[in-house]
Amino acid sequence: LPENFKQPFFATNLSEFWRRWHITLGLWAKDYVLYPILKSRGIQGLSAFLKARLGKKNRYAKLVPTWCGMLIMWFVVGFWHGGGWNYIFGSGIFFFIMIAGGQLLSPLWDKAIRLCRIRTESSSWRLFQQLRTALLFAASVSFDRAEFRHTLGMWQRAFRHFFSSDITVLTGGMGGKDIAILLLLAPLMLLIESRELRDDDNTTWLKLIARQHIIVRWLAYSALIYATILLGSYATGFNAADFIYMGF
Repeated sequence: LPENFKQPFFATNLSEFWRRWHITLGLWAKDYVLYPILKSRGIQGLSAFLKARLGKKNRYAKLVPTWCGMLIMWFVVGFWHGGGWNYIFGSGIFFFIMIAGGQLLSPLWDKAIRLCRIRTESSSWRLFQQLRTALLFAASVSFDRAEFRHTLGMWQRAFRHFFSSDITVLTGGMGGKDIAILLLLAPLMLLIESRELRDDDNTTWLKLIARQHIIVRWLAYSALIYATILLGSYATGFNAADFIYMGF
């Protein structure tokens, strides 16, 4: 099976996020929707017209035809997630607006970075980009969880409850044991996933395990299988039908 997710929450922008998230869907949309549209007679004519009017090296002469194809592609991706406008916008058009808007405003953004003397190669800047991307993605999928007209109200309640003094709101209703498991496993997951991001393919955890002695290797495999079963059925009232993709 082809790889379908590759550490998407380490992405620094939404374009990179979608190269890591639901990879097979993204590749299908590019091959069968975006590229045929960009090669169509209408888009090629629009591109030639803009280059003749604005100049071959003008960035907008290249971007506008691409945006036309992207708009249709993201509409299709949103429609694939669900027929309602909340899915079409939240899982589709929202990303088009963010990506195209980022390309449109990139000269101003680059100028602001230079004026503020931000070191773009620093780890703190990369962390900011990752958090920004994760929050934008969270904003997009919130449209999937409610009717289109209710989403902004949902955001308002979320921010209002965040500053609430009710501890059950801040913990999401989790008990002490749940929080302890989260605090234990979340850093472990970040450690494992960050190692998978390295360019050297031999440093991945599965490659490291595969080079160990057969006893150590199968102890690790057994532990992984047991953890998958245990965590997959964890929590009271577990129901496999609640899996999020069952709703699509």
